[in-house]
Amino acid sequence: MTSDITPQDAVVLSRLIPLVVGGTATTRPALEVATGLGRRVVSDRIRQAMDAGILEDAGIAAVERGRAPRLLRLAEGTAVILAAHLGRESAVAVCDLGGRILRTESLAATLEDGPQAVIAEVVDGFERVLRKTANRTVWGIGIAVPGPVDVASHRLVQPASMPGWDDVDVRNLLRASFDAPIWVENDANVMALAEYRTAPAPDRDLLYVKVGTSIGSGMISGGRIHRGAGGAAGEIGHVRARSGEERLCRCGLVGCLETVAAGWAIVERLTERAPAESTFLSDILRTRPLQIDDVIGAIDADDALTLSVVDRAATEVAEAVADIVNFANPGTVVLGGGATRLRGRYFSTFESSLPTRIVPLAARSMTVRAASLDFREGLIGAALLASDHLFARDALLTWLPHGSPSGQATRLHRLTAA
Repeated sequence: MTSDITPQDAVVLSRLIPLVVGGTATTRPALEVATGLGRRVVSDRIRQAMDAGILEDAGIAAVERGRAPRLLRLAEGTAVILAAHLGRESAVAVCDLGGRILRTESLAATLEDGPQAVIAEVVDGFERVLRKTANRTVWGIGIAVPGPVDVASHRLVQPASMPGWDDVDVRNLLRASFDAPIWVENDANVMALAEYRTAPAPDRDLLYVKVGTSIGSGMISGGRIHRGAGGAAGEIGHVRARSGEERLCRCGLVGCLETVAAGWAIVERLTERAPAESTFLSDILRTRPLQIDDVIGAIDADDALTLSVVDRAATEVAEAVADIVNFANPGTVVLGGGATRLRGRYFSTFESSLPTRIVPLAARSMTVRAASLDFREGLIGAALLASDHLFARDALLTWLPHGSPSGQATRLHRLTAA
């Protein structure tokens, strides 16, 4: 795609477009006020952005009096973003520029199959969903992974739930198949981003807690992902559990929260105790090992052992999250991941336990809720992550004169590492 946007035009557009995309200023008069630029300059540059398919008309603004200005918004259908969420149940999706899923498909490969096999299936999955999509112009790719990701290099760093993936450069593995820029992020971070952006009134800080095969959290502070100095923020699965048990964790430490509260730990506890304490689970164990679906069945059957183990796990997580709430004081806490499949039992215990462990001032205005995006927040968040990078000011300065981000991956990646 060619562009009639000069580098000088891009300087102005890189100020205007983020204001529209972020909802800060969505009319031409509002952009004039926000930037101090003249009416003619704003009008000319907005026309360029619309001609380039970046912005579009969004109707008439509601005003009490005077002439109503026309609204502007991101032209979400101009191109697509590919998203992948790797985990126990991996999936890929093609999304519009606003993060809305257009098509999605589950993947058969598991993390235990190794990076080469999984990424090969991701590539195949991307190609399949693209073939079913009318618009195949890919502007960016977002990848969510269940492990720590180095902010600068986008490499995985000793992910406990991803054996064999340490120091893997997921971006580089995908570059052989796609020329679009690629961003890799911890899945709890992008899940937090998705829940924050899709909330009716995302005006407060949000903490997302993911409890599934692994445990992690993501914090949105001031509208942005809080990653910490290197990208390790949110790894609460490996804080010490209050129970004081000395069980070995997959990360190599002992006594981690995951060893008493993650899905695998719940199954492990029930397997150990069922022969003596649960007829329901003992009957299953005579024929095969327990699975997480058996936990759901046991909850439905009001199995006393299962209810006790699940309640204890949820309480342990609530105690760990309470420390974060007391320190960071988020307005919203969201519990997501596979734990929310446990018939609401895990969430209800977590929801009732958390307020009793935090200071009254933090609890007073805090909302606690379950994840709301039907287990698609990893895909939606990965797409939003890519979109945020594409429409950041420095990125716009880089790709606008070229007409699109395609072919500019290396330069855009350098901005992330800076």
